[in-house]
Order: sequence, then C-alpha cells, then structure tokens
Amino acid sequence: MPSATEKKIRFVTLAGMLLNLLLVGIKAAGGILFGSHALLADAFHSLSDLVTDCAVLFGVRYWSAPPDKSHPYGHGRIETLISAFIGIALGATAIGLAWEALSSLNTGNSRPPDGAAFYIALSSIILKEALFRWTRRVAREVKSGAVAANAWHHRSDALSSIPAAAAIACACFFPQFAFVDRVGALLVSLFILYAAWKIVAPTLRELTDAAADKAVREEIVRLAMSVEGIKAVHKVRARNAGGYLIADLHIMVDPEMTVRTGHSLSHRVRSKLIDSDLNLRDAVIHLEPYTGNQVIDISHDREKHLQELLAVWEDSVRATHTFLSEEDIVNLKPPVLAGLREIPCLCIICCSGDDSPCGFMGVAGDKLEMLFLRNVRRGGGLGGRLLVHAIEELEILYVDVNEQNPAACGFYEHFGFKTFARSELDGQGNPFPILHMKR
Repeated sequence: MPSATEKKIRFVTLAGMLLNLLLVGIKAAGGILFGSHALLADAFHSLSDLVTDCAVLFGVRYWSAPPDKSHPYGHGRIETLISAFIGIALGATAIGLAWEALSSLNTGNSRPPDGAAFYIALSSIILKEALFRWTRRVAREVKSGAVAANAWHHRSDALSSIPAAAAIACACFFPQFAFVDRVGALLVSLFILYAAWKIVAPTLRELTDAAADKAVREEIVRLAMSVEGIKAVHKVRARNAGGYLIADLHIMVDPEMTVRTGHSLSHRVRSKLIDSDLNLRDAVIHLEPYTGNQVIDISHDREKHLQELLAVWEDSVRATHTFLSEEDIVNLKPPVLAGLREIPCLCIICCSGDDSPCGFMGVAGDKLEMLFLRNVRRGGGLGGRLLVHAIEELEILYVDVNEQNPAACGFYEHFGFKTFARSELDGQGNPFPILHMKR
C-alpha cells in the first residue's frame, strides 16, 4: 500500500500532469492558429513539464521504498537520477527552442501574431505559478529533491511565459516589430536552459559523491560535541544521497572508558545526529581514545575557556612579538578577548595529562585569524597539528602574519603558504606591517 508521502507526491504530480496536458494543447493550438513562435515555444516547454511529471510518477514508488539487503542505504539515488533526467530533458528542450528561434529569425519573414495568443500566455503564467507554489510546498513537506525539481520546472514554465507574453504583446500592438515574437521565443529558451542547470548541477555533485557543505560538517561536529563525554570529533565526512545525508565521523572519549560505555556513547551521538534537522539517514561512528594533543572544537562552549585562552595569547605574544610594547599588549587585550568571543570557529589543543589548553586557533570562513601556543610548548609539533587540522578539516586558504615575526612567517611557509600582498598597518591601524599569505 502506498505511504502517505507517496500519496501526496502522486496527487500533486497528477494534478500538474493534467494542467500541463491542458496547457500543451491550448498553447500549441494557439501558437499555430494565431501565428506566435513564442507561444509555440512555450507549448514545448509545457510538454517537457508533462514528461517530467510522468518521470516523477514512475520513480516515486522506487525511491520511496525502504532500505533492503541489496540497497542498505535506501533507494534515494533513484530520486537523484529522476532529478537529473528532468534537468537534462529541460536543457534539451531549451536548445531545440533556441535553434528554432534563431533559424526563424534568419528567414526574415515576420508576421505579427493575433492578440488572443497574449491572453493564452498570460493565463499560463498565473496557472503555472500557482502550481509551482503548491508543488514546492509538498516537496518541503516530504523532503523530496525530485518533487522540488519538478516544482522549479513549473516555475520556469511560468517565468518563460513572461517574455513570451511580452513579445507577443509587442508584436501585436507594434506590427513593425513582429520579429520580437521570435526574440521572445529565444528568451524563453534561455530561461529554460538556466532552470535546467539549476536542477542538474546538484545531481552531478551527488552522483559524484561530492562532500556535503562545510556548514553541514561543522554542524555535525557541534552536535556530536554537545553529547556529554565526547572529548573531540574529527575526520567528519558527509555526502548527500537522494535527499538525505549519510555521514561518518571519529569521536574521542576517555581512554579508561569501558567498551560498553563507549558503545552506548556512540549510539547517543548517532541518535543526536539523526534526530537533528540535518535530515541525516545514517551515521557510522568510529570510537577512539582521547590521549591529549588532539584538536578540540569549543565553538559551542567557549565562555569557560576565554580567560585561559587570553593567558595563552599573552604568554605567546610576549615571547614572539618582541616589537610590541607593554602598552601595546595591554591595549590589544580587549579586542583579542572580543575576537575570541566572536570568531565563528574556535579550537584548542591540550597536552597529554593536562586538560587546560596549551594552544588555540580561530577560523572565519577560509581564513585562519589566530593561532597561538604557550611559549613552553613551542617547537613540540602542537602548532603544526593545529594548522594541519585547519587546512584539512576546516579548509583554510589564507592567513595574515606580522612581518616582524619571522619565526611565524617561516612556520606558515613550511606548510605551503606564500605571501601575495603586504599592508603597512595591522588590523587595528597600528604601524606593524602585515604579510597576507595564501596556500
């Protein structure tokens, strides 16, 4: 028996199918009878809508099926293939219409269409926009990429009817510009081609197993770290599969924890992820002992560490930024503390047998904004561990370094950063030259 989700998809798709069938007939007849190339092009667009409605109706029973032995991750990729088919069908329609419009422009024989063609195009805009809104609402309710793709196909049909209607009106009221009807057909095809790319692009990413967005991976880390007992999270991977996410990650726990307790903890992390708004279908969690020297993301729980991190900063700066006066250091403390509070991603590293941070870094987007270690910990590889995490896990590309701190410049150069610009003043407007570096 079809599920409630499948019934919703079938109902909205059948309704769209019937409307598209009606519009294909009316537009095609109107385009031929009233001599409008733009309206005839719009009819072919509606015909492609009809084809994709059939594809959704055919595919929903397969992609909605639950996981089984032969498809343990579910059948979501069928939905992805249907979405790709919709986009390709739309693109092929656009190319064919563009070719026809250009060919007819070259003939030079332009006759103005009848005014009735304009009212047909106007009716199509209203009906297809209403169908788009309804179908999109259902797509959001059932979380279906294919239904969403079909909704946008309806929207592209509505949008393509706008230049069609405008071109027809212009050609009707100003017969000397009758060729505008063919230009309208060309514009329609460009609208359709853009809509096709918007549909196909995400399916290509999914079918090639592209990683989920960085924001998604960061949210996975945040959710996992919110579970009591998790010391660190790393090696997070996530990908899309038919409207759902599948992830795997490594969590670090107390090395003295029993296997039973660790197993229970991993289940709590998995439940936390699946119950979230990430629409995650499955998560594979690898358990590791936390032995120190690991990078920990504290972005979600930073307040209790701020004074310790400020002390790390001051200790590091006094040892490495010898060009700063005592007054400079005192004046820099408030903005540094504000930066620690506001930086989007804040990570610390602790040494073995010590729970207090001996180093930290802050990342905003693809830029490393800060990286500092206690002076006694310099040269022990902790800075490199932080930077490698920033490069591999947080995907940073940029960093700014004080030119008067040659050790830091050499450190970043060792990891592949190169200077591409120089500023005379630092971020606070002080006369401390800054080197802008990029990997």
